[in-house]
Order: sequence, then structure tokens, then C-alpha cells
Amino acid sequence: MGPCTGPDDKLFGKFQRQWNSLDKTDVTNASDTLPGKIEGSEMLSALKARTVPVITEALVQAQPRDDYKELLQLVLLFLGETTVDEIPLKRRGAHHHARWMAKGIYALKLFLLQRQFQMTSDELRGITSVSLFVALVYSRSWALASRADLAPRVDLEFLQDLEALAREGSCSCAQAALEAMKRHLWYISETLVGLALFDQAVP
Repeated sequence: MGPCTGPDDKLFGKFQRQWNSLDKTDVTNASDTLPGKIEGSEMLSALKARTVPVITEALVQAQPRDDYKELLQLVLLFLGETTVDEIPLKRRGAHHHARWMAKGIYALKLFLLQRQFQMTSDELRGITSVSLFVALVYSRSWALASRADLAPRVDLEFLQDLEALAREGSCSCAQAALEAMKRHLWYISETLVGLALFDQAVP
């Protein structure tokens, strides 16, 4: 999405400055902009089918931070599972590089408002890639992160999903995310695997 010289992303800063002039009811989701991209891919469709119920259930529960809830809502908007009539877009917030969630929120909003906000082809590809990663892989694992009993299975599925997404080729950031995750596998130990005994989804 372009180089940056500080903690803020230039594209996000431009988006933030233009926010008030954008029509927040004129949005486009993945089904509108990427016809057949998800539905036409068995792997992407499977990721969506696994993600939507988890996100929907998470939104029923109280979230400790407003941005946690906003990310989940934006994922459903991106996937075409709800509309801005039901979940209006909130005003833009901070976009500091230190918070990955803020980048995910901005990427999803940029994708949704791409008809009004001018981006280069490279920027749009980057935003689309990040949005697919956040919506189809990251959001599900993040929504389940507080469940210690699910950790072994969810972590393994997260790595498997990243590998599948990287092989599929529609998400250029998947390989980078996979390499980053592989540097943090030290915590997956025999002790952690024992938690799987309490996961009812494990046979």
C-alpha cells in the first residue's frame, strides 16, 4: 500500500482527510466488486462458510472495545452478510502502525468505499489482499482467541488457512503473514496441545 516514513500510513491519512466528503451509504462488498472470486473458489467459499457463523456469534457477545466490535461488523459488510442500513459505517479513527487491527479496519473501509475514494491499481490490489486476509482468515482466529480450550485447533487451522490462501494466489499478503506466524511457533508445545482435550470440536 505504499511506503511510509512514520507510524501513519499515507493512504489511510488521505482517506481520513476525505472521510467527511464520502457517502457512507454507497458501499460495495466483495460479492459486488469481486464477482465469483469467493463463490467461485471452493477454498474461499469454505473459509467464508466457517467464518460467518463465528463472527455472527461473537457479535452477540459483549466486546471489551468498540474497535473489536467494529472489525467484526466490517467483516460481515465486506462478505455481503449485512448492509449499512443495519450496520452504519463509523467515523474514521486512529491508523497507527503499532495497531494491526486499525490497519484491518481501514483496509475494509477503503474496500467498501472504493467507488468514491480514488486509489491506484496497486493500492486497490493491496487493500483487496488485506481485506481478504482479514475477513477470511484473521477475523475468525481473532474472534476465538480468548478461548484457551480452542487454542491448539484454532492455531493449527489458522496456519492451514494461511497456507491454502497463499497457494490459491488471490491474497498476496497471505505468504508474508504465514512467514511471520512461523516465527512465533515456539509456544506450541506438548502442554498447549493438552488443552485440545477440552475442545468439543476435536474428535
